[in-house]
Amino acid sequence: KFIMAILTIADNPEHPGNSALLHNIFEGPIKLGLGKAGIQKMKDKIEQHGFMETLKTTATSIKKNNALRQIVNTIEDIHLILHDRDLVDSVNRAFIDSGLHEQITKEVDEAHHRLSQTTMYSPLRGKIEEEYEYQNRRLKRIENELAEACIDTTYEELKVQSVIGGQARQKEVNRDAVNILTIHAAKGLEFKHVFIV
Repeated sequence: KFIMAILTIADNPEHPGNSALLHNIFEGPIKLGLGKAGIQKMKDKIEQHGFMETLKTTATSIKKNNALRQIVNTIEDIHLILHDRDLVDSVNRAFIDSGLHEQITKEVDEAHHRLSQTTMYSPLRGKIEEEYEYQNRRLKRIENELAEACIDTTYEELKVQSVIGGQARQKEVNRDAVNILTIHAAKGLEFKHVFIV
């Protein structure tokens, strides 16, 4: 959700639906120091000043502004390449340049450090080993899912897959098909044709 929010905002930085993605950014895996009240204030400012201007202003005002500034820079960089380069470039930038990869790697390193500080006979060792193995598997799973999501896929296809819930896209023979989704799930997306049933 965090990565798709970055890609969606980068696709159209001033789209009115971007406000709905703020919780995916601020309540996501990177703690940015802005709660629900702060997000609501941002939504109010967006109506007056625009999405990216509000995001940049917020990046200079909150305590952990370096992380948000990093995300803002990532969005601006991806905006320039999203439709001109292979999707893997944009996804890698969203994962690495935003600080998400660093955050997850830090959690793996912290779990490893706790494990190395625990003696073999400690009653907590089993639980700490489980935590370390979980964090390691989590990083590998995320990297694999992102790699699979980019295989022979355009941004538009990835956007639809994320809405429908296909995280690890399975290869299928191309066929005419209709995607059915709720209006809530379609919010902020742009389709050429939409039929409300």
